[in-house]
Amino acid sequence: MEHALPYAVAAAVLIVLITCARSSVRPLKKLVSLGLSSCLGLAGLIAANHFGAYIGVTLGVNLLNAAALAVLGAPGFGLLLMLKWLYSI
Repeated sequence: MEHALPYAVAAAVLIVLITCARSSVRPLKKLVSLGLSSCLGLAGLIAANHFGAYIGVTLGVNLLNAAALAVLGAPGFGLLLMLKWLYSI
């Protein structure tokens, strides 16, 4: 019985480590997904500025605008345009 105690403690520690590692992967996946979406939003802002310059629709290319596009998607683009219009008045 005395020899089984270290194995029981090691098994308990291993279970706790596996549980903690499994729970920390989910937020990391969400963070990586947000980062990739922000990169796509940044590329979209660059494209919108390039093609929108012909009709007079431009937005600032920065990380905050890219993050707004990453979280909100296409409606976020409309929101950014409306905010720019609101502050330009």
